[in-house]
Amino acid sequence: MKPTLAKLAIKAALKANKAIFLWGSPGCGKSSIVAQVAQDMSAELSDVRALLLEPVDLRGLPHIDKGVTKWARPTFLPPTEQTGASVLFLDELNAAEQSVQAACYQLILDRAVGEHKLPTGCGIIAAGNKATDRAHVNRMPSALANRLVHIDIEPDMNDWVMWALNNTIRTELIAFMMFRPDALFCFDPRKDERAFASPRSWETVSRLLDALPVTTPEEQAVLTAMINGTVGEGMGTEFSAFLATYKDLPNPKQALMNPKTAKIPQTPAGLYAVCASLCHHVDPNTVDNFFDYIGRMGEEFQTLAVKLATWKRDDICNSRSFIKWGTEHQGAFIA
Repeated sequence: MKPTLAKLAIKAALKANKAIFLWGSPGCGKSSIVAQVAQDMSAELSDVRALLLEPVDLRGLPHIDKGVTKWARPTFLPPTEQTGASVLFLDELNAAEQSVQAACYQLILDRAVGEHKLPTGCGIIAAGNKATDRAHVNRMPSALANRLVHIDIEPDMNDWVMWALNNTIRTELIAFMMFRPDALFCFDPRKDERAFASPRSWETVSRLLDALPVTTPEEQAVLTAMINGTVGEGMGTEFSAFLATYKDLPNPKQALMNPKTAKIPQTPAGLYAVCASLCHHVDPNTVDNFFDYIGRMGEEFQTLAVKLATWKRDDICNSRSFIKWGTEHQGAFIA
C-alpha cells in the first residue's frame, strides 16, 4: 500500500479505536507516515522504540505510597488525564523481545499497563520490518498479532515527490527521481550492502547537499564519497553524473522571464530537471509565462511540468492559462 493510502487506513483504524501495525522494509518511510498522520490530526505523538525497552520499563519504577507499592508512570506513556487527540507509536515492536511484546499486548488489548491507563483520545500505532528483509525481528505472539490491523507499506514515487516538494528536498534530487523512478528504493535483502537507496537515505543525500556546497575538487570528492556511502556506490555514481547535467540547465527564473527565447534542454535528463525546477518558481504572477515556456516542450514533459506545478501551487489551477492548457490536453493525467 502506498503512503497516501496507508495514511487513510491508519486514520480509519484510529477512528474505529483499533491498533494498527505497519509492515515495511527498512527506510520505506513508516515513521514519517505516522508523524504525518499525527500532524494531520493535530494529535500529540509519543514515539517509543519498543526494541530498547524491558518489560519493567512499561510499568515504571515502584515506590511506596502510604504503605502500598505503586508504579510511577514512564514519561513516554501519555497520562490518563490528558485531553485531546494523541497517538502512541510503538516503533520496531516486532524487534523487541517477546516479553516486551507481551507487555505491549496488555497495552493494546486493555489500553492500560499495570495501573496506568491510556487517555480516552489516544490511538495506538505499531510498526516493524519484515523478516524477509534480513532485519532483526522476533516472532510476534499470535494473540498480539490477532489484535492488530496489519498493512504493508510500499514506497511510491509520486507520493514521495509530493512530499519532497513541501519538505525542502533539493530540486535536483526531485528531478533525478522523476528521471529514474526506480531509484527511489533499491533494497535487495539477498545482498549484504552497507548502503542502499531508500526514501530515508535519499532525504539524507538532500541534507548532505545542503551541508556541503561544492567549491573545490576536494569538496566534490568528499561529497561524492558521502553520497555513495548513503545510497550505494552504483546509485551514488549515477546521481553524481546527473548533478553534472543539472548544472548546465537554464535558470528557471530567467526561463519564466523570457519564456519564448529561454533555452529548452535537449536531453530527457535535462527536461526532467527543468520541469522540477520550474515548479518552485511558478505562481499566479508567472503562470502565463510558465505555459508559454513549457509549450515549447513535447506533450509528455508539458504534462509532467504541469503536474509538479499544481502539486506545489494549486492556486494556479484557476488561471486562464491553466484552463486553456487543460482544454487542449484533455487526455493528460494531472492528479
